[in-house]
Amino acid sequence: MAGRRLSMRKIKEILRLKWQNGCSDAQIADSCKIARSTVREYLRRAQEAGLTWPLEPDLDDRHLENLLFPVREAGWNHRCKIEPKPPFKMKPTERAGKLGRLGA
Repeated sequence: MAGRRLSMRKIKEILRLKWQNGCSDAQIADSCKIARSTVREYLRRAQEAGLTWPLEPDLDDRHLENLLFPVREAGWNHRCKIEPKPPFKMKPTERAGKLGRLGA
């Protein structure tokens, strides 16, 4: 799910189609015009969040989003970024002016 997140309306539709209607991931993907991998990813997130259908009546979109996409701890990075090396600097040489001459 490297792209943009789906709307909460579409996420709820995925959950409803799966848990209320018993549709397959392929049927949900066709119905919602999304990839099957996206359907699986949102269903996985919902399961990890402990969601069931029907959703709790007092569960608003913001709370649902926080359950599906929890904020990670500060300082934790899900991708191991390696700090770039500082730019390479050439060391000055004594004969810098003679580098272009052959036999010098």
